[in-house]
Amino acid sequence: MFEKFNKSLRVRITFLSFVSIIVIQLIFIFGTYTIYGRYVIKNSLDTLSITTNETAIFLERIIASYMKPLNNISNIPHLNTMDWEEQQVLIDTNYNGFYDEIAMVDIDGQAKYYDGTVLDLSDRKYIKKALMGQSAISEMLISRKTGESVIVAAVPIFDLHDETVGAILGRIEMVSLFEDIKTTGYMQSPQRFIVSSGGSVIYSEVGDHWFKDNNFEDELRDFVHIESQNDNGVKIKKYEGENYYVLYSQIGDYQWGLYNVISEYSILKPVRNLLYLSLICSLIFSLFIMLFTYMVIRKASKPIHELDQLMLRGSEGDFSVRAKFNRQDEIGRLGNSFNVLMDRIKSLTYFDVETSLPNAIVFEEDYHVLISTEKSKDKLGLVMIEVDELINTRNKRFDIHATIVENVVKRLKRFVPANSVLYKYTDNAFAILIPDTTNMITQVFEDKISGFLNDFEEKKSIDNHFIVNIGYSFIRDNPSYIDLINAAIAATKYAKKDHHSSIKRFTEAMLDELNYDAEMKLSIANALTEKQFYLLYQPIVALGSQKVVKTEALIRWSHPDKGQIMPDEFIPIAETTALIIDIDYFVIEEACQLLKSRQLANLRLFPISINITAKTLEQVDFVSKLESILRKYQVNPSHIEIEITERVVMSNFNMNIETLLNLRKIGIKISLDDFGIGYSSLSYLSKIPLDYVKIDKSFIEAITDNKMAEQVIKSMIQMCDNMSLSVVAEGIETTKEAMFLLENMCLYGQGYLFSKPLSIEDLKFEYDVL
Repeated sequence: MFEKFNKSLRVRITFLSFVSIIVIQLIFIFGTYTIYGRYVIKNSLDTLSITTNETAIFLERIIASYMKPLNNISNIPHLNTMDWEEQQVLIDTNYNGFYDEIAMVDIDGQAKYYDGTVLDLSDRKYIKKALMGQSAISEMLISRKTGESVIVAAVPIFDLHDETVGAILGRIEMVSLFEDIKTTGYMQSPQRFIVSSGGSVIYSEVGDHWFKDNNFEDELRDFVHIESQNDNGVKIKKYEGENYYVLYSQIGDYQWGLYNVISEYSILKPVRNLLYLSLICSLIFSLFIMLFTYMVIRKASKPIHELDQLMLRGSEGDFSVRAKFNRQDEIGRLGNSFNVLMDRIKSLTYFDVETSLPNAIVFEEDYHVLISTEKSKDKLGLVMIEVDELINTRNKRFDIHATIVENVVKRLKRFVPANSVLYKYTDNAFAILIPDTTNMITQVFEDKISGFLNDFEEKKSIDNHFIVNIGYSFIRDNPSYIDLINAAIAATKYAKKDHHSSIKRFTEAMLDELNYDAEMKLSIANALTEKQFYLLYQPIVALGSQKVVKTEALIRWSHPDKGQIMPDEFIPIAETTALIIDIDYFVIEEACQLLKSRQLANLRLFPISINITAKTLEQVDFVSKLESILRKYQVNPSHIEIEITERVVMSNFNMNIETLLNLRKIGIKISLDDFGIGYSSLSYLSKIPLDYVKIDKSFIEAITDNKMAEQVIKSMIQMCDNMSLSVVAEGIETTKEAMFLLENMCLYGQGYLFSKPLSIEDLKFEYDVL
């Protein structure tokens, strides 16, 4: 049930509507019940108060009628002077039978009855009151003769001087009084009491045992003394969780009070009956509304339910589903939007957004169809084209990224063989799936690829310097290696090892080398963790004085199993991953740590030149991290020189120029390594913020036997001099080479003529070889 509630909108709406209606009706019904109940209570108490007063007045008249015969007797002249026999004859003659018993009381409180009995009643309150000149009535008493409840009325007897000389008593059975009381009063009250001023129950319609059992005696007595002036009664008792109201009225001057006790439950009974009826009607009405609401919502939500089912099918990959609502309202527009959305999702799912080419999902489906088809599974060919810098340009040069992608796709489409399909495989890679390579000649195919690369190279500007790596594989060439996709990817990875645009055809021999590279990457990562790398330093010498002006930090790897591994073996592999960044920062930290230790030991300080690769230079936080390291070791920026190659600069020309400018701003000098073997021209050299240019050793080696090389070197030195750049010659191994450079104003040199790379402890700072 709860699962359906959570999953069904129509059930939730129906249920919430039902609950809302019920809550609103309950609030209304119980609110009305509370307000109306208060009104009924107040009105009932007002009515009962009036009836209580009226009943008390009527009871006063009844009691007065009981007193009247005694008053008439007491008013007989000379009654007090008559002897007992005369008094008895007079009473018997005129009033026999009205009272159960009559007695004459003298001024001392001695009462004489018909039967001659004399009792001392001087201590009775009603006798005292009568002898004080006031008519009085007693508490309820038990007759000694009959054992029945009785009351005694006492009327004073006055002499001619209005002095009290005695009293006359009349005893009346309570049965007669009860009969008179029952003919009066407000019949709604099931508990009605007459209570004397002393708190004794004179009359109770439910019997005095109820009065005593419910502990009303003390509370009524308090009520007599404290609340007797309350017109509407007071809530004084809570019995069995129910409130009772007591209404009071004094009965004349006889010190009797009439009390009407009524429960709140009795008062509210008709209101409760109305409440129950309202609740039943409310429930019936709510059920009807719920059923009606469900039917309306079901009809209204039917298109939404259908659309929900279509969405479910669409989420499971069926993008052919379409909503067919022939409506002009919101539902119809929602259906149309759904159809557009499905078309869009289908396009986004199966086609690349930038190029509109089929994407990797379509490629995988088409590949598995072809590879499982008997006709084509042995004829398939696959070409992978990876353009390294597409990701970088998208992230950093979005202004030109779209144009580059458009041009790449346009050229690739011209290159795609007949009956083949071009796919966008990853963010920077394309794939060409060739169904039939039977008549395809490998050399011709590679010539076409080369034509594509040549066309690409001719049209790319120096600002957009990036490398295109192409790897391809034919199943017929590698029958034992049937995973065509991995074969083409492996060939592409192998092409990357050339560090320039390259074409590679897959051979199984590539796997060994790629596996070696993978193992080497793991070893490099482990070497960084285990601190297997260390630095050597090769001096750069002022050729005139043969004194060391600075050193170049060169990394070495002491492998625990393989021994010494030279940088040429692991740096190219590290450059294909982010490991090269960690290596660059390792060199920077080690160099700064060395400068710090020499400073603390008061040893000679010298600038250290550090080689930085493209990946590190292109990190957006490279400058800030370098500054942090300098601060950490308290190294003066002038003691650090960043050495880069032409290839590093050209990888992302504009961004790298900005980084180099920021480095120079903090006092770090910049040196260009391998000058002369790349884009050596004034067109870009003038744009690079440089301090030193290092002529590649391939030119230095040719000095002694190649006049053309000597002229090139002279031109380089002259050009750098004109641009106020200092020149350092790399790879000097003979005195003749050093003298030629010195004679042609090359001021600095580096090479084995002076020193091979050494530990800092073995390094000399002055030489005498010229």
